Amino acid sequence: MSLEHKAYLFDHQAFFSELRPLIENALRTENSQELIRFIDDNRAALKDPYEGNPLSSDWISMIEFESPDQYADFALTKYYDPSSDIGLGSGWQEVSQWLARHPGAGSDPTLGSPIAVESRYFDPGKMGSYFESHKEVQHKLEDIRKLLEENPGASILLAPLIELLSKASQKGAGLYITF
Repeated sequence: MSLEHKAYLFDHQAFFSELRPLIENALRTENSQELIRFIDDNRAALKDPYEGNPLSSDWISMIEFESPDQYADFALTKYYDPSSDIGLGSGWQEVSQWLARHPGAGSDPTLGSPIAVESRYFDPGKMGSYFESHKEVQHKLEDIRKLLEENPGASILLAPLIELLSKASQKGAGLYITF
């Protein structure tokens, strides 16, 4: 089974100060009440994380499993547009494998950092969820461009990754990456 790399322009700075502490607390305590309150308070700015439509007043009926991951998945849409995927699709694995064989790329630039509390990770789709700040995006873009100068034959392979990172960099955005 091939995983589809999805990436979204993301307001990492606002997320970091507003929602991330609530997610971490919910993961630590397995209590989603703060997340539910956040969703109710911000519903006008949220979207259905699956279709990208505005979040309806009966949003809670869409929750399949009452867990912090599910609630946070809805709350997270305040910071990105679920209908605007700019990810690498199934091509991410080839890019990731190539980068693993070539020093200089740093940590895998097709991913980011997960939210982890002790041994519990935020992962609503159970296939990986990662975040990058705008600063991290810029550093990764610089690293990939340097690597490409040393390996010009990889320009076609790395072009989608450079385009992804460039879009985020130009918009002053971070990235939310999921599968």
